[in-house]
Amino acid sequence: MSKVSCFRATAVCLTAGLLVGLQFLLQGLPGIMVKPLSDAFNISLTQVGVLSSSMIYLYIILQAPAGKIASFYGEKFCLVIASGSLAVLCLLFTVVSTYTSAVIIRMLMGVAAAPGVVCVMLLISRWFSARSFAFIAGVWEAVNMVIAASGPVFMSKVVNTHGWKTVLLLIAGICVVVLIMNVLIVTNAPEGYEAEKDDMPEEKTEESGGWQAKNPFFRLIKNVSFVSNCVFILGLFSVVNVFASLWGIPFMRAAYPEHSLEATQAISFVFIGLAIGAPLTGAIASYINRLRLIMFWCALITLLCLTVLFYYPVSFKVAGGILFILGVSASAYMLPFSAIRRDIPPALLYLANAILNAASLLAAPLFQPLIGKILDLHSQHAVQLTMENFQVALLPLYIIVCVAIFSLIWIKENKMYSQ
Repeated sequence: MSKVSCFRATAVCLTAGLLVGLQFLLQGLPGIMVKPLSDAFNISLTQVGVLSSSMIYLYIILQAPAGKIASFYGEKFCLVIASGSLAVLCLLFTVVSTYTSAVIIRMLMGVAAAPGVVCVMLLISRWFSARSFAFIAGVWEAVNMVIAASGPVFMSKVVNTHGWKTVLLLIAGICVVVLIMNVLIVTNAPEGYEAEKDDMPEEKTEESGGWQAKNPFFRLIKNVSFVSNCVFILGLFSVVNVFASLWGIPFMRAAYPEHSLEATQAISFVFIGLAIGAPLTGAIASYINRLRLIMFWCALITLLCLTVLFYYPVSFKVAGGILFILGVSASAYMLPFSAIRRDIPPALLYLANAILNAASLLAAPLFQPLIGKILDLHSQHAVQLTMENFQVALLPLYIIVCVAIFSLIWIKENKMYSQ
């Protein structure tokens, strides 16, 4: 790939990926607005968890249809429509007055953002070689995490000084800018690109079960390695969309009440770690041409970081360092997207990427409300949540990371490229 085409490919993929960065930012916003949202809609912590995770409900369901729509209309069209829709929905969120309407708007945000990851993964696979895929996907994810980190670092200050509605207006404006960039920069494929064909031999079918062999979804879910990759990404990404995006900030405030403002900003170390770790783990995996090994060590380090944070008293500065390491290690959730590329026929990659992305976000609707409910029960609506409250409430998060580690037993150690 020439320097000019490499620059063009990078510009296309990173521009397309900005939509996903905005998605992460919107997902994490309730984490910096727990008290304002609770007061504005007169809701409990359980309901805050529902409001936060409601963006994921339809998002998950629509992953496969979004992939089909993208394959029919093209990635650029989907990204432009999605950016414009998010801008409108952010504006609508600022004028709703009831909890139910707020949940509906959050759900529609999930609908608008649904094509993002699938579109970008397919664009990367077209514009870059298989050997570069993990590293480029990591660089793209680093940009997303820098955007997500702006929530605790910058948006929290805007909330404190100008209110939570101003944050939504600001994000609406950013969505418009992203829309214009997608129109001007993104192209669906490089000139002369020819799509790969499904090189999987046609399966022989029996009369009783022929539909199963031909059904693309069934072909994927009967692949044990693919399903295990889904379990792994669900468990590891829960660190991001359950802890860092929502309950991490209240946890840090409870653990370090004397550092209330700094605790809010400290959670950004997770996103900074993710931004550094995503391209780093991708580069290392590409260099040694082994994915499962990197996935194992990163998941194990993630579990150790959570153990120290939740159950061992450390100073605030040390906690900040652990949050950074947690982000670096959790960034390995990107690697399953590379792992499936040599295990799934090209014709099924749209659907496979969609299912994998849906799995990555499944922890949010499962565990965000659950943790909120446990906090409500154990805190008995106390004014100040305590460290002990979170040690119990965050136990489901700890368990699902353990499950992610065990899922590696059934994941094939596929080479990313032929040596």
